[in-house]
Amino acid sequence: MTDRMTVLRRLTALCRPRTAGSIVASMLLSGSLLVGVADASSGGSKVKLDPKQHVHPLLQYAAQLEPDKRAHVLVRKDKASSDSREIAHSVGATLKEEFHSIKTLAMDVPLKAVSALAKNPHVQYVSPDAPIRLEQINTDTLLTSYQGTIGLGQVWNDPIKPATGKGVTVAVLDSGLQPHPDLPNVTSIDVNLASLGIGDQNGHGTHVIGILNGRSADGHYVGVAPDARVISIKVSDANGMARESDVLRGLLWVQQNAAAYGIRAVNLSINSGIAESYATSVLDAAVEHLWLSGVTVLVAAGNRGSASDAAWYPPANDPYVISVGALDDNQTTPSFDDSLATFSSRGVTQDGLTKPDVVAPGRKIAAPAAAGSTLVTRFPDRVTPDGRHLLLSGTSMATPVVSGAVALLLQRFPSLTPDQIKRLVTQRATAYPGMVDRARVVAPSLETATALSGALGRANVGLVPSSGIDLLTAAMVGSTAFWDTAFWDTAFWDTAFWDTASTVF
Repeated sequence: MTDRMTVLRRLTALCRPRTAGSIVASMLLSGSLLVGVADASSGGSKVKLDPKQHVHPLLQYAAQLEPDKRAHVLVRKDKASSDSREIAHSVGATLKEEFHSIKTLAMDVPLKAVSALAKNPHVQYVSPDAPIRLEQINTDTLLTSYQGTIGLGQVWNDPIKPATGKGVTVAVLDSGLQPHPDLPNVTSIDVNLASLGIGDQNGHGTHVIGILNGRSADGHYVGVAPDARVISIKVSDANGMARESDVLRGLLWVQQNAAAYGIRAVNLSINSGIAESYATSVLDAAVEHLWLSGVTVLVAAGNRGSASDAAWYPPANDPYVISVGALDDNQTTPSFDDSLATFSSRGVTQDGLTKPDVVAPGRKIAAPAAAGSTLVTRFPDRVTPDGRHLLLSGTSMATPVVSGAVALLLQRFPSLTPDQIKRLVTQRATAYPGMVDRARVVAPSLETATALSGALGRANVGLVPSSGIDLLTAAMVGSTAFWDTAFWDTAFWDTAFWDTASTVF
């Protein structure tokens, strides 16, 4: 059990300016705070959560535990014209950044003031500027088989309409890119995240991009859409850590530059470290904003297995996006022995939605290694004999498999909308429930032909975007389990939940 002084030190670290060290500390906030709450409760104090208060439950906990501390928060405004500086000034907060298109402010605020902040008539909801996790699990040796499992050969070499992703651009928000001979068709973008450094010190981003569009000179390692163009947007540091505001900055860059760069899809092999309803999550609002503007968003489902909260983390819990789970193909091409990878998150979100939407090969995947990176240094036994590739597993690896499939589909049928793409991808599932059969997704079948004529139905019919005012009221109640204080105590935030087996990078 973490003692109270350790809790206070970690909470203090959360509130310091952003550095690599403080990011690691901030990732521990959730566990630290709730361990502290248990200590406080045992001393006689009672923590109370109020679903009617427009404040995330974790912030309500923190405000009762350490009211004099300050924390990084994201504030949803009622309208873009509201005076942002006045909102911050009214409660002694510091305005750090403003995301105009989604009416959101990043602030540093005294925890004792979050309730007053939420009562401001121009504020809709206050949530933590949560730590982000790169969704990945590392395993042992690899026999690369996923290309055969999803039937890529017949797509790349189709005699009528071959597809390799040529002419399609996909943005990847991750830990960056290190130059690699397999990856000549990648552009790195600086979105004013100088504190993160350049390149890819972690190695996660380089690996994810390689699964999407890598191609080795000897042909031994080929990504799903080797001729697709990738825009690499660095949002996390050498430890794979970031805040939601870092990801928001990257997503809004995509929003503003999608037309100029021809971006048709976004790959997010990341999840927030704090559970939140899609109705109030700023991260969910941002991905929906992209989706509704014509950019297909693919998100790793997470690596929490069948835990009760496995499907509760933005943006994988958003109903619009395509959330991707990991399939274990048992290192064989035939599908008869395929199964859901045990680590792959699945379940029902706090808003009653079943996730993930699809699964794809994500266990023991070989892709480009970033030399000298954190992952290569930590797992030298996972480096291939040629020294240039790395073996990793997780929904992070499954997501670019589907992103590559979308690139192949868009090359063949560039007029498809995100909703049509989601309908095609999810409805062509075979064998294992939700499995992506890449060949069937992109082959010029009758179903895809009807899409060209506009006859194909679309996904997400009847959904209301998370920025809808009516949804905010509904989210105050949300899942009973989400607002149960037992969920936020040490039974949930046990240190085992945060160990390297489940939080890998």
